Amino acid sequence: MIALARYLPGKNTHTVRRLSLHICIMVMHIVVYTYCSAQDTTKKVTTVTNGSEFVMNARLGLQLGISAPDFFTTYRNVLRIPTSQFTVPLTFGAAAKFAKGDWSIGIDGEYFSADVNDNATVTINPLDSSKGSRKFLENISLTAVPIMLCAEIAPVNAQFHTYIGAAAGIGLVSLQWKEEVSSSLQGDTRIGGTLINESKVVPAFRIYSGIELGYDRAKRGVDHFGSLIIEVRYTYMPYNTTPFQKLAAQQPGLSASQELTIGASAVSVQIGVQFNLSRLR
Repeated sequence: MIALARYLPGKNTHTVRRLSLHICIMVMHIVVYTYCSAQDTTKKVTTVTNGSEFVMNARLGLQLGISAPDFFTTYRNVLRIPTSQFTVPLTFGAAAKFAKGDWSIGIDGEYFSADVNDNATVTINPLDSSKGSRKFLENISLTAVPIMLCAEIAPVNAQFHTYIGAAAGIGLVSLQWKEEVSSSLQGDTRIGGTLINESKVVPAFRIYSGIELGYDRAKRGVDHFGSLIIEVRYTYMPYNTTPFQKLAAQQPGLSASQELTIGASAVSVQIGVQFNLSRLR
Protein backbone atom coordinates (compact mmCIF):
# COMPACT_ATOMS: atom_id res chain seq x y z
CA MET A 1 0.00 0.00 0.00
CA ILE A 2 2.95 2.34 0.66
CA ALA A 3 4.20 1.56 -2.84
CA LEU A 4 0.76 2.42 -4.24
CA ALA A 5 0.84 5.80 -2.52
CA ARG A 6 3.95 6.74 -4.50
CA TYR A 7 1.89 6.62 -7.70
CA LEU A 8 -0.81 8.90 -6.33
CA PRO A 9 0.53 12.45 -6.69
CA GLY A 10 -1.81 14.89 -5.01
CA LYS A 11 -1.54 17.23 -7.98
CA ASN A 12 -3.55 14.96 -10.29
CA THR A 13 -7.03 15.34 -8.83
CA HIS A 14 -8.78 13.64 -11.75
CA THR A 15 -6.62 10.53 -11.45
CA VAL A 16 -7.14 10.34 -7.68
CA ARG A 17 -10.92 10.60 -8.02
CA ARG A 18 -11.05 7.93 -10.73
CA LEU A 19 -8.81 5.61 -8.75
CA SER A 20 -10.80 6.10 -5.53
CA LEU A 21 -14.02 5.32 -7.43
CA HIS A 22 -12.55 2.12 -8.91
CA ILE A 23 -11.23 0.99 -5.52
CA CYS A 24 -14.59 1.62 -3.84
CA ILE A 25 -16.47 -0.27 -6.57
CA MET A 26 -14.03 -3.18 -6.31
CA VAL A 27 -14.37 -3.40 -2.54
CA MET A 28 -18.15 -3.16 -2.69
CA HIS A 29 -18.18 -6.02 -5.23
CA ILE A 30 -16.18 -8.06 -2.73
CA VAL A 31 -18.69 -7.15 -0.01
CA VAL A 32 -21.66 -8.27 -2.12
CA TYR A 33 -19.94 -11.49 -3.22
CA THR A 34 -18.92 -12.29 0.34
CA TYR A 35 -22.43 -11.61 1.61
CA CYS A 36 -23.92 -14.03 -0.92
CA SER A 37 -21.29 -16.67 -0.15
CA ALA A 38 -21.88 -16.25 3.55
CA GLN A 39 -25.58 -16.99 3.11
CA ASP A 40 -24.62 -20.52 2.05
CA THR A 41 -22.02 -20.81 4.79
CA THR A 42 -24.49 -19.96 7.53
CA LYS A 43 -26.59 -22.95 6.52
CA LYS A 44 -23.67 -25.14 7.60
CA VAL A 45 -22.11 -23.03 10.34
CA THR A 46 -23.94 -21.23 13.13
CA THR A 47 -21.97 -19.20 15.63
CA VAL A 48 -23.84 -18.50 18.83
CA THR A 49 -22.57 -15.90 21.25
CA ASN A 50 -24.20 -16.17 24.66
CA GLY A 51 -22.44 -13.17 26.16
CA SER A 52 -20.69 -10.04 25.00
CA GLU A 53 -17.27 -10.09 23.38
CA PHE A 54 -14.52 -7.49 23.46
CA VAL A 55 -12.76 -6.93 20.13
CA MET A 56 -10.01 -4.58 19.00
CA ASN A 57 -8.61 -3.82 15.57
CA ALA A 58 -5.72 -1.94 13.98
CA ARG A 59 -5.91 -0.65 10.39
CA LEU A 60 -3.86 0.93 7.62
CA GLY A 61 -5.25 2.55 4.49
CA LEU A 62 -5.35 5.42 2.01
CA GLN A 63 -7.32 8.62 2.52
CA LEU A 64 -8.71 9.47 -0.92
CA GLY A 65 -10.23 12.65 -2.28
CA ILE A 66 -9.06 15.23 0.28
CA SER A 67 -9.71 18.54 -1.44
CA ALA A 68 -10.24 22.25 -0.98
CA PRO A 69 -11.28 23.57 -4.42
CA ASP A 70 -12.11 27.14 -3.40
CA PHE A 71 -8.91 27.52 -1.42
CA PHE A 72 -6.69 26.15 -4.19
CA THR A 73 -8.37 28.32 -6.84
CA THR A 74 -7.27 31.45 -4.97
CA TYR A 75 -3.94 29.87 -4.04
CA ARG A 76 -3.11 29.15 -7.69
CA ASN A 77 -4.18 32.63 -8.81
CA VAL A 78 -1.95 34.31 -6.22
CA LEU A 79 1.11 32.11 -6.82
CA ARG A 80 0.46 31.53 -10.53
CA ILE A 81 1.04 27.81 -10.12
CA PRO A 82 -0.81 25.72 -12.77
CA THR A 83 -2.12 23.07 -10.38
CA SER A 84 -1.80 22.00 -6.79
CA GLN A 85 -3.58 19.62 -4.44
CA PHE A 86 -3.11 17.67 -1.24
CA THR A 87 -1.13 14.46 -1.40
CA VAL A 88 -2.92 11.15 -0.82
CA PRO A 89 -1.90 10.26 2.73
CA LEU A 90 -1.75 7.00 4.58
CA THR A 91 -4.24 6.74 7.41
CA PHE A 92 -3.79 4.78 10.63
CA GLY A 93 -6.74 3.64 12.71
CA ALA A 94 -7.75 1.55 15.70
CA ALA A 95 -11.00 0.62 17.40
CA ALA A 96 -12.24 -1.10 20.54
CA LYS A 97 -15.75 -2.56 20.52
CA PHE A 98 -18.13 -4.66 22.58
CA ALA A 99 -20.07 -7.12 20.45
CA LYS A 100 -23.19 -9.04 21.35
CA GLY A 101 -25.08 -11.02 18.76
CA ASP A 102 -25.18 -9.10 15.50
CA TRP A 103 -24.52 -5.71 17.10
CA SER A 104 -21.35 -3.91 18.17
CA ILE A 105 -20.72 -0.57 19.85
CA GLY A 106 -17.42 1.05 20.66
CA ILE A 107 -14.93 3.81 20.03
CA ASP A 108 -12.90 4.38 16.88
CA GLY A 109 -9.94 6.66 16.15
CA GLU A 110 -7.89 7.57 13.07
CA TYR A 111 -4.91 9.72 12.14
CA PHE A 112 -3.80 11.15 8.82
CA SER A 113 -1.68 14.05 7.61
CA ALA A 114 -1.86 15.47 4.07
CA ASP A 115 0.67 17.91 2.63
CA VAL A 116 1.21 20.36 -0.18
CA ASN A 117 4.80 21.24 -1.14
CA ASP A 118 5.18 23.75 -3.95
CA ASN A 119 7.85 26.03 -5.34
CA ALA A 120 7.51 28.65 -8.05
CA THR A 121 9.31 31.65 -9.49
CA VAL A 122 7.01 34.47 -10.59
CA THR A 123 8.00 37.49 -12.67
CA ILE A 124 6.56 40.75 -11.29
CA ASN A 125 6.23 43.96 -13.30
CA PRO A 126 4.77 46.59 -10.95
CA LEU A 127 3.78 50.04 -12.22
CA ASP A 128 5.80 51.98 -9.65
CA SER A 129 9.13 50.11 -9.81
CA SER A 130 11.35 48.05 -12.07
CA LYS A 131 10.64 44.49 -13.13
CA GLY A 132 11.62 41.76 -10.68
CA SER A 133 10.78 38.26 -9.49
CA ARG A 134 9.63 36.34 -6.45
CA LYS A 135 10.56 32.79 -5.58
CA PHE A 136 8.04 30.96 -3.40
CA LEU A 137 8.50 27.87 -1.25
CA GLU A 138 5.15 26.68 0.10
CA ASN A 139 4.41 24.04 2.72
CA ILE A 140 0.83 23.31 3.78
CA SER A 141 0.08 20.54 6.26
CA LEU A 142 -3.40 19.31 7.21
CA THR A 143 -3.61 16.86 10.11
CA ALA A 144 -6.83 15.25 11.34
CA VAL A 145 -7.60 12.93 14.24
CA PRO A 146 -11.29 11.90 14.25
CA ILE A 147 -12.44 10.15 17.43
CA MET A 148 -15.95 8.72 17.35
CA LEU A 149 -18.45 6.47 19.03
CA CYS A 150 -19.53 3.80 16.56
CA ALA A 151 -22.35 1.29 16.18
CA GLU A 152 -22.49 -1.48 13.62
CA ILE A 153 -24.50 -4.53 12.66
CA ALA A 154 -23.26 -7.74 11.06
CA PRO A 155 -26.28 -9.20 9.21
CA VAL A 156 -24.36 -12.40 8.41
CA ASN A 157 -22.20 -13.97 11.12
CA ALA A 158 -20.21 -16.70 9.36
CA GLN A 159 -16.64 -17.47 8.33
CA PHE A 160 -16.70 -14.45 6.01
CA HIS A 161 -19.25 -11.88 7.12
CA THR A 162 -20.11 -8.33 6.22
CA TYR A 163 -20.98 -5.46 8.50
CA ILE A 164 -22.20 -1.89 8.14
CA GLY A 165 -21.90 0.91 10.63
CA ALA A 166 -22.18 4.58 11.49
CA ALA A 167 -20.24 6.79 13.87
CA ALA A 168 -20.31 10.30 15.33
CA GLY A 169 -17.89 12.27 17.43
CA ILE A 170 -15.27 14.98 17.12
CA GLY A 171 -12.36 15.70 14.82
CA LEU A 172 -9.14 17.34 16.00
CA VAL A 173 -7.95 19.25 12.92
CA SER A 174 -4.72 21.22 12.55
CA LEU A 175 -3.72 23.36 9.58
CA GLN A 176 -0.31 24.93 9.08
CA TRP A 177 0.83 27.00 6.11
CA LYS A 178 4.44 28.21 5.96
CA GLU A 179 5.82 30.29 3.13
CA GLU A 180 9.33 31.40 2.23
CA VAL A 181 9.70 34.28 -0.24
CA SER A 182 12.89 35.43 -1.97
CA SER A 183 12.22 38.67 -3.82
CA SER A 184 14.32 40.91 -6.06
CA LEU A 185 11.79 43.74 -5.72
CA GLN A 186 12.97 46.61 -3.57
CA GLY A 187 10.76 47.13 -0.51
CA ASP A 188 8.57 44.15 -1.40
CA THR A 189 5.71 43.70 1.07
CA ARG A 190 5.44 40.01 0.20
CA ILE A 191 7.61 38.51 2.94
CA GLY A 192 5.91 35.17 3.62
CA GLY A 193 6.18 33.61 7.08
CA THR A 194 3.71 31.44 8.95
CA LEU A 195 0.42 32.29 7.26
CA ILE A 196 -1.75 29.78 9.14
CA ASN A 197 -1.13 27.87 12.35
CA GLU A 198 -4.37 26.80 13.96
CA SER A 199 -6.10 23.84 15.53
CA LYS A 200 -9.83 23.31 15.84
CA VAL A 201 -12.27 20.78 17.23
CA VAL A 202 -15.03 20.08 14.70
CA PRO A 203 -17.95 17.62 14.55
CA ALA A 204 -17.21 14.36 12.75
CA PHE A 205 -19.52 11.78 11.17
CA ARG A 206 -18.90 8.52 9.35
CA ILE A 207 -20.61 5.69 7.51
CA TYR A 208 -18.74 2.53 6.61
CA SER A 209 -18.99 -1.04 5.39
CA GLY A 210 -16.58 -3.92 5.70
CA ILE A 211 -15.78 -7.60 5.54
CA GLU A 212 -14.28 -9.73 8.28
CA LEU A 213 -12.31 -12.65 6.84
CA GLY A 214 -11.99 -15.31 9.52
CA TYR A 215 -10.48 -18.78 9.42
CA ASP A 216 -12.34 -21.92 8.41
CA ARG A 217 -14.69 -22.38 11.35
CA ALA A 218 -16.55 -25.23 9.72
CA LYS A 219 -13.44 -27.42 9.66
CA ARG A 220 -11.85 -26.31 12.91
CA GLY A 221 -15.06 -26.00 14.89
CA VAL A 222 -13.90 -22.97 16.89
CA ASP A 223 -13.79 -19.21 16.58
CA HIS A 224 -10.29 -17.91 16.20
CA PHE A 225 -8.44 -15.15 17.96
CA GLY A 226 -7.62 -13.04 14.89
CA SER A 227 -9.18 -12.17 11.54
CA LEU A 228 -8.52 -9.88 8.59
CA ILE A 229 -10.83 -6.92 7.93
CA ILE A 230 -11.33 -4.76 4.81
CA GLU A 231 -13.34 -1.54 5.10
CA VAL A 232 -14.58 1.33 2.94
CA ARG A 233 -15.32 4.49 4.95
CA TYR A 234 -16.63 7.97 4.28
CA THR A 235 -15.79 10.53 6.95
CA TYR A 236 -17.25 14.03 7.03
CA MET A 237 -15.59 16.74 9.12
CA PRO A 238 -16.83 20.27 8.26
CA TYR A 239 -13.61 22.21 8.87
CA ASN A 240 -13.91 25.91 7.98
CA THR A 241 -11.22 28.56 8.32
CA THR A 242 -10.13 32.00 7.05
CA PRO A 243 -6.90 30.94 5.32
CA PHE A 244 -5.93 34.32 3.83
CA GLN A 245 -6.26 36.43 6.96
CA LYS A 246 -2.49 37.06 7.31
CA LEU A 247 -1.68 36.89 3.61
CA ALA A 248 -4.17 39.67 2.82
CA ALA A 249 -1.88 42.15 4.57
CA GLN A 250 0.88 41.28 2.07
CA GLN A 251 -1.19 40.64 -1.06
CA PRO A 252 -3.59 43.36 -2.29
CA GLY A 253 -6.97 42.12 -3.46
CA LEU A 254 -7.31 39.20 -1.05
CA SER A 255 -10.17 39.07 1.44
CA ALA A 256 -8.97 38.57 5.00
CA SER A 257 -12.42 37.49 6.17
CA GLN A 258 -13.13 34.95 3.41
CA GLU A 259 -14.13 31.66 5.08
CA LEU A 260 -13.45 28.47 3.15
CA THR A 261 -13.81 24.75 3.71
CA ILE A 262 -10.51 22.86 3.80
CA GLY A 263 -10.85 19.19 2.92
CA ALA A 264 -10.87 17.11 6.06
CA SER A 265 -13.56 14.89 4.52
CA ALA A 266 -12.63 11.88 2.42
CA VAL A 267 -13.23 8.29 1.37
CA SER A 268 -10.86 5.80 2.95
CA VAL A 269 -10.04 2.22 1.99
CA GLN A 270 -8.46 0.34 4.89
CA ILE A 271 -7.10 -3.12 5.66
CA GLY A 272 -6.49 -4.33 9.19
CA VAL A 273 -6.42 -7.11 11.74
CA GLN A 274 -9.12 -7.66 14.33
CA PHE A 275 -8.61 -9.51 17.61
CA ASN A 276 -11.26 -11.01 19.86
CA LEU A 277 -9.77 -10.60 23.32
CA SER A 278 -12.64 -12.50 24.95
CA ARG A 279 -11.29 -15.71 23.43
CA LEU A 280 -8.10 -15.44 25.47
CA ARG A 281 -10.02 -16.55 28.54
